[in-house]
Amino acid sequence: MYRTPGNTPLPPPSPLYLRASIGGVDALAGVSVAPDISTKKLQGAMTFANPGAGEQPLLLVDSTVMGSGKAGMLVTDRAVYFDNPRTRLPLESVIYAPRAPTERGRTGTLATAEGILPLPDMLEECAVAMRRALRAIALHNRGAARFAWAPAPVLGPVGEAAMRLLRHERIGTVPAVRARAMNAAANLCRLWRDHESGEELLAFHDETGDEDGSRFLAFTDRRVIAFGDENVEVPYAALQGVAVKTGMLTSDLVLTVPGRTISLNTIVPAEGARAMAGFLQALGAFPPEHRRAWPGPPAEPTDPTGAIAALRGIAWPDVRVAGLLELLHAAVAAGHMPPESGTDLVARATCLQRTLRGGHGRTGEAQRSALSAADLAFAFGEILGPPAAVGSAAGGYAATHVMSGQRGSAVGTIASNVVGLTLLAVVGFGWMSSGRSASVPVHVRIWEAPGGAAFQLLDERGEPLAKDHAKLAGGVLDALAQITAPLLLRRSVYGWQAPTAAVLAEPAEAVEARVRALVPHADVAPFVSE
Repeated sequence: MYRTPGNTPLPPPSPLYLRASIGGVDALAGVSVAPDISTKKLQGAMTFANPGAGEQPLLLVDSTVMGSGKAGMLVTDRAVYFDNPRTRLPLESVIYAPRAPTERGRTGTLATAEGILPLPDMLEECAVAMRRALRAIALHNRGAARFAWAPAPVLGPVGEAAMRLLRHERIGTVPAVRARAMNAAANLCRLWRDHESGEELLAFHDETGDEDGSRFLAFTDRRVIAFGDENVEVPYAALQGVAVKTGMLTSDLVLTVPGRTISLNTIVPAEGARAMAGFLQALGAFPPEHRRAWPGPPAEPTDPTGAIAALRGIAWPDVRVAGLLELLHAAVAAGHMPPESGTDLVARATCLQRTLRGGHGRTGEAQRSALSAADLAFAFGEILGPPAAVGSAAGGYAATHVMSGQRGSAVGTIASNVVGLTLLAVVGFGWMSSGRSASVPVHVRIWEAPGGAAFQLLDERGEPLAKDHAKLAGGVLDALAQITAPLLLRRSVYGWQAPTAAVLAEPAEAVEARVRALVPHADVAPFVSE
């Protein structure tokens, strides 16, 4: 599972590793990973790349408006190619994570042996994917990617079937699910994945025209959820038959369960509906008790917090979650942290992993966060602006924020000291561009819960915020997920006694020094910027 950093040459990173590393980026239309890079896009990339004989493409970030592939970044098994400035970097020379931009409208820089290379300017979503891919390559080349990126584990037999069969351009499969639409769906749908039982999202199909997540089909490791005119959940264990009924504009999945049939209406093209049906039919070959994820490996005596077992049981570990789990294991082993504190933080890191891959899970009417109630309230203040009113509700914290198009971003301590400028537009951009940028009251209710906090994100009527403001809700919850990682890292280093603002005020250099004292080869760049 782990490998020790050293001087032994490493093979090129696998497409699975790169795909997982860019997972969660919204609007992935410009990002293609082998073997799903179209011939047309690849031919377009030849206008700025000149791969040699036998050179295999791994990843393409297409920054063109028309999808021609003639601008952006191409990664092969030997080199990285950029269009502007036109550059070829040998793959092994990428050993430093790219730096986030220091001003709006810029993409960032990459340190190389030849000097500082300005990265090509492109739309923000493509720029984030580019930086994540370069960071993953750097981690790989430095021997810091200590977890295996292989076809397994993939959430058991169900996950393996999803990876193999749910392949269509309109179906987002983990880890490449559109983050904002997924988060809006999690806020809106009370049938969303169950936080307490560890249910995992596998695939998500947005049924809306503007991709806001307010109508969808979701496939978890144990059931299919349809949300739209009707809200339906069908456990895989109940499936007895699957058929596809196609029309001129729609395709229906007709599911047979004991005593009745259920039609799931979808706007996915016929071939997409057949991919969904093929996946569900494949599950019929599994005994009902096996139509869900395999349990992760048990913790060993040398792993008192379960951190290593948790990492080995994650199908698509986020690099930040992997870093947290390794840090916690090292801190307890060195005696810097009591085992009970480490166990609590391991549970929170595991919750963060599920959040990054499947949105904030639900328990009843509430969603869940890995943060403490106090840290969560602070984070919402950073994202939504200072609360206009503060009170209490159901034994917890309640606040009303007024979200305006002029703010539309996280501009406080977290953004300036921890996450970087990329977060500045994560909330407001899609919401404002949709014409819904008038001031909107946002009600937040928070209370403590095991392994984190429970919360509700509501509109002025007490309905889920995503009901009328799906893009805003999706942006807020996506920003919250990104903020959670650096906050958990700092709590792992500084403990729970200091106020949130004081913990966040610590310079990134001081945090990195304390982390490296326990894990010398650690890289906190993933926590500092995207």
